[in-house]
Amino acid sequence: METYDPNNNQGMNNGVNDEQPRTQYQVQNENAMQYNQQHYGANGYNKQTDEVNPIQLGKFRPLSPWAYFGYNLLFSIPLVGFILLIVFSFDDSNINRRNYARSFWCALLVGVIIAVIIVVVALLLGVSLNQLTKAGRL
Repeated sequence: METYDPNNNQGMNNGVNDEQPRTQYQVQNENAMQYNQQHYGANGYNKQTDEVNPIQLGKFRPLSPWAYFGYNLLFSIPLVGFILLIVFSFDDSNINRRNYARSFWCALLVGVIIAVIIVVVALLLGVSLNQLTKAGRL
């Protein structure tokens, strides 16, 4: 097997260096170890994620169960809740609150679609409000 020596372009050890010639596999392994130390450090963790950006900490802060309960009550207020629902759906200060507001929109949309389907089916079947009140159902 031919050895690899970066000091010699012919690929053989010319006797200038007292060290044993290194194979290409050893050189690649050393390069990989240097890369890992530069990017992951001695503890094996990625150096880029060890440092927490304090600005992003609030952005990804999870919501507590009481926050979900409070936002649910807030979004249920007729006019103010609707306005805040729109604001929180596009707000980027907390990702979890934004996603909850968007999921509230989806639930609201599903509720409206179900209500429209019920009204259309009732009209197609010929059920009127007068018939329901005379029967004592309302």
